[in-house]
Amino acid sequence: PRFEVISVKNDWAATLKNTSTVADVSSTKLRQLEYWQNLCTYIRSKDQQIKLQTPAPQHWLSFSMGNSISHIALTVHTQKQRLGCELYISNDKVLFAYLNDNYEEIKEQLGCDFSWFEGKVAAGLGVYESVSDIFDETKMEDYFEWMYSNVLLFKKVFSPYISKYREETR
Repeated sequence: PRFEVISVKNDWAATLKNTSTVADVSSTKLRQLEYWQNLCTYIRSKDQQIKLQTPAPQHWLSFSMGNSISHIALTVHTQKQRLGCELYISNDKVLFAYLNDNYEEIKEQLGCDFSWFEGKVAAGLGVYESVSDIFDETKMEDYFEWMYSNVLLFKKVFSPYISKYREETR
């Protein structure tokens, strides 16, 4: 027998139910949720191996790096009309400094310059793309491709650095 999927579970209602109250979810948050759901559908159509998290009504979507100290976060900044791909480092300023020491090499491997960010607990770096309208449906596939290709690039570039760092700090 040959089976074809004709319908899949829609997580929209379940995601909203898990939000504190539906009334607390703004129209922007609902659009972000829809954006991430459509991005996940796009990625799944191209790549069955990549692990996807369940989208939520927020400005980011995370992707695992296979460790507990960092992950990749895609972002949509609606006020600045900017897409982003970030390596987010959780509570490890030594890893942040280690990557900073390899700035030129990382810049070459990424093929572009990137921005650093540092907070009290978390830190990281990211690449960003300014767009005219994040929710422009005529450009959505281009935005999705930019995000998907950057997730793959970040995994390829940063996985060896993180592995080497973890070996050196054991």
